[in-house]
Amino acid sequence: MGDIFIGLYPLLSDNSCHFVVADFDGSAAMLDALAYTKAARAGGVPAALEISQSGRGAHVWVFFTEAISAATARCVGTALIHEATVLRGTMDLRSYDRLFPNQDVLPEGGFGNLIAAPLQGRRRRDGLTAFLDLATLEPHSTPGRARRSARCSRMTTASSSHRQGRARQSWPAR
Repeated sequence: MGDIFIGLYPLLSDNSCHFVVADFDGSAAMLDALAYTKAARAGGVPAALEISQSGRGAHVWVFFTEAISAATARCVGTALIHEATVLRGTMDLRSYDRLFPNQDVLPEGGFGNLIAAPLQGRRRRDGLTAFLDLATLEPHSTPGRARRSARCSRMTTASSSHRQGRARQSWPAR
């Protein structure tokens, strides 16, 4: 039991998505992922921190209340990387791997890039692929607790900013 792995293709056929995920790997992954999460929360963007399958990396998930363009989602993810760098000060992005979705537009005849779904059976029991309680950095006891701690973001876009590929974030400007 728990041997099945599920992956998610975040990019939908209309080039929209319901979430963006920042992927961090390596020795500084957890510190950089925590800085990313802190940047998101400071900006009023709920985020959920997941320990990766290997245990040597982390994913930070931002869920949206409705599908938004992948370009907008990726702009949000990129802005949070910048804010995390400012907050952490020493974050040099060596641990930052990429955003999911990886691209703004679905390739013709393709699916986009796959990300491993969180909460995989056996690995979750081993404390991996689990969402972490940000107060203790221990896995949430139930997926419902993780979901409540990472309420969905409502993102708004100004039409002119959207055409330029930039999101007007719902957090205050610096």
